Amino acid sequence: MVKREVVADWLKRALASLGGRATIAQVMDEIYKKHGREIDGTGDFEKKWTYEVRWAADMLRKAGIMKPASDSPRGIWELDEPI
Repeated sequence: MVKREVVADWLKRALASLGGRATIAQVMDEIYKKHGREIDGTGDFEKKWTYEVRWAADMLRKAGIMKPASDSPRGIWELDEPI
């Protein structure tokens, strides 16, 4: 199982590579493109990795790395400050 902190790093890097702002679907695609080998064949994690990314987004919001959901358009995730 991949730790949530690692997933949070994947998310932060994916958003950065997408210019700091993207739809949730774009972020998930970017993460899978870069980490699909780490996701595939991991049993339970393979089935719930997108759920873990959403929890990681919550962690990054609480840490001030991502904008609060209320400050972004629906379905868009944004870094608080572009990396």
